Amino acid sequence: VLRENVRVADGRAVIGLWEGWPFLLSELPAFGPVLAITRNGYAVLGTIAEYPQMVSVPCGHRGRAVDGSLEFDFTSWARGTAVVESRREGWLYAVEFSDHSGEVIHKICLTEHSDFEAFRAWVELNQSSSASRGFEGVRVASWLENSFLLSATGGETLRSEALSTFFQVATGERA
Repeated sequence: VLRENVRVADGRAVIGLWEGWPFLLSELPAFGPVLAITRNGYAVLGTIAEYPQMVSVPCGHRGRAVDGSLEFDFTSWARGTAVVESRREGWLYAVEFSDHSGEVIHKICLTEHSDFEAFRAWVELNQSSSASRGFEGVRVASWLENSFLLSATGGETLRSEALSTFFQVATGERA
C-alpha cells in the first residue's frame, strides 16, 4: 500500500478504497471464511462464512448475493476503507463500508481461517489516493468487533434455528 494512501489515527491504519462497490464485493470470496456484519437502525446481523458471490444491476446501484443472503442499495454507500487495528487479542484486519452520514453499515473482518495474503493483495489493488483524504467524518465502528460473539448491552447471540423460527412465525402472523 502506498504510504500516501494510509491515514493513521487512534491506533488504526485506514486505507481508502475506490468506489466500485459491486466489483469490490465480488472479490471478497477469495478471503475465505470471514465475519461479515451488516446493520441498519434496527438490527446488527453477523455471520462467519465465506463471503457469498455477488451480482449487480448494470448501472451498479443495486446488488445482491447469488444465494439470496444479502441485498444492497449502493446509492446509500459513500466510502469504503480497509482497516488494520491493534487489539489485545492481536490484529484486526477488516473492510468497512460507510453511508453518507459516516456510519459503518457493512463490515467484513478476517478470521483466523481467512487468507491474509488474498486480503493484502486486494487492498493493494483497490487502494485509492483520492479516497484517503477526508476521513474526519467517518465514525469508528466500535459496535462491530472482530469477535465470534457479538456482545452488546441487552443483546445476545441467536442460534440460526431460532432466527428461522422467528421469521416463520412473523410471516405467518402477517398473513
